[in-house]
Amino acid sequence: MIRLAAALTLCAGPALAAIGNADICAKADREKRLGNMTQSQCTCLLSKGDKRMDPALGKLWKEALYTGKSRVNELRSLGMSEAKMERQMRRTLRDARRDCGVKNPFGF
Repeated sequence: MIRLAAALTLCAGPALAAIGNADICAKADREKRLGNMTQSQCTCLLSKGDKRMDPALGKLWKEALYTGKSRVNELRSLGMSEAKMERQMRRTLRDARRDCGVKNPFGF
C-alpha cells in the first residue's frame, strides 16, 4: 500500500471535474512528475482508472497527479478497506501495462 500511496503523491483540486485527463497529464508532464511515462500513456492510464476505480478513489488519484501533493489522509477517510483500494489500483495498473504500453508507472 505504501508504493500505491506514493503514486497518489505524484498524482485534483476543487475544479478538477472540469479538467480532462489530457490536461492533468500535460500539467504533470510539464512539472516532470510522470516518471518514465509519456503523456499519452498517462492519459490512457487515467482513462483505465475511470473505468476500474471507485469514483472517490479515482478523484483523489487524479488530484494527487494534478497537484503533486499527497492525498493519503483523504484516502484513509474514504471508509474503503485498504485491500479494496489496493486491488482497484493494481488492476488499473495491470490494464495500463497491457493496453497503454506503460511499463513501470511512477517508478514502480
